[in-house]
Amino acid sequence: MYEWFNVEYERRHKDATSFGVSASLLPFDDASYGNVAAFYRYYPQGRALDGFYLGARSGAHRVSAGHSSGMFLGVGFEIGYDWRLGSAKNFSVGIGAGATRLFGGAMEGVSLTVPTLRLVNVGWSF
Repeated sequence: MYEWFNVEYERRHKDATSFGVSASLLPFDDASYGNVAAFYRYYPQGRALDGFYLGARSGAHRVSAGHSSGMFLGVGFEIGYDWRLGSAKNFSVGIGAGATRLFGGAMEGVSLTVPTLRLVNVGWSF
């Protein structure tokens, strides 16, 4: 049940921007995908970590399928929305999507564009 994961750390940079790092792993029967990335987000309403954001990300990606695997550099974008909830505004729920283009490495039959999905991210601010 816990073979796949996605974890993020995001920190406010200025009133309308934040930066962070993320890591994820998605194992399948005979394939797997993992990445470690850094990101930077812009919140146009001026409240970093709360509301609509546009972001850029870059990182290392490892893809394996069958007997072949490869390491790639990825550069991408994302859009999403975060809600800070509770009386202290320290509980967070977020959704988002984007795409990352992979460069380098050579694997036959592997797509060079990877979707980024944040279906329901749950977090805690401290």
